[in-house]
Amino acid sequence: EITAAMLAQVAELQGYPVISVSLTEAGPGLIREVSTLPDDIVCVCALPPFALLHASKLSRALRAQLADRKIVVGVWSSTALGQGTENRVQRAFAGPVVTRLADALEQFTGG
Repeated sequence: EITAAMLAQVAELQGYPVISVSLTEAGPGLIREVSTLPDDIVCVCALPPFALLHASKLSRALRAQLADRKIVVGVWSSTALGQGTENRVQRAFAGPVVTRLADALEQFTGG
């Protein structure tokens, strides 16, 4: 949740309207709640190593219900992923994966 709050703050400072939804607050109704929001980008934030499996499941569930939305996964890491790890991470998620806040903002602009 902290990484999502950080991304939301950076995005708002860049002029993007943001709605941050907590997994613990939304619970099982998260996908239903997100589906009622404007047709913008959904960003799932994960902090390795423990959140990756949950984020992968969530991104796939979102993709199944919101096929027309752009879904980005932020796997926040202080070190760059190696090529082999990056390839595995890309396959694990249903959509683009970013590792830096700046990369997430590029996805907002269509990068």
